[in-house]
Amino acid sequence: MKKLLFPTDFSETANNAFIYALNLAKELRAELYVLHTYVLPVLSATNAGHPELVSQVYENYELNSFENYKSNVAKLRVLCEEQQITTVPLVFLFENGTVTSNVVKITENEGIDLIIMGTNGASGLAKSIIGTNTVSVIKSVKIPVLSVPLHAQYKGIKEIIFTTLFREKDENPLKEILAIAGLFGAQVKCVHVLKNRNVDIIMLIEDWENRFSNTNLEFVILDFE
Repeated sequence: MKKLLFPTDFSETANNAFIYALNLAKELRAELYVLHTYVLPVLSATNAGHPELVSQVYENYELNSFENYKSNVAKLRVLCEEQQITTVPLVFLFENGTVTSNVVKITENEGIDLIIMGTNGASGLAKSIIGTNTVSVIKSVKIPVLSVPLHAQYKGIKEIIFTTLFREKDENPLKEILAIAGLFGAQVKCVHVLKNRNVDIIMLIEDWENRFSNTNLEFVILDFE
């Protein structure tokens, strides 16, 4: 795992997640790609009879966005110094377009291994847990996405929880999690909430336990209440 991607809007939540991503990159000895995106406003082609103003508005907006970007990049470099982490290779990216479209493009072009995103949450059940942009990115990429809440602090990765229904499609994600856990020497706990004790589910659990017996994996079965 050599390349990490961190999309940011330079908010308090994002800056906290940047510190988390920075520590993670240091431990993994990885490059950290820091992405900031902007979207040009939609204007009328005629702009009330003055089409020549449209180009000027776009140029000014892009210039202001870039100036804001440069100012905040300087603040991130100060955070690196405050955290005493100045050896992590940083690649700063400033791109026009949506967060998701740029994340997909950069992930594919640069061979990104892991995406890290800060989140406040938004509306809706899934979005309230991990945020609108994060949900969109998760649906659009084929690599792991780590969501970092506002008050999370990096203390190393010692234990990872993986929830499962023991479906066939859960196996490859579990293998990926085990590979990531191996980089940190972390324990993975495979958690299943058991609603009904029947022969089929018991056999599935035993099958998984046998197939993953040589890994640092613990199965935790919880009764549904």
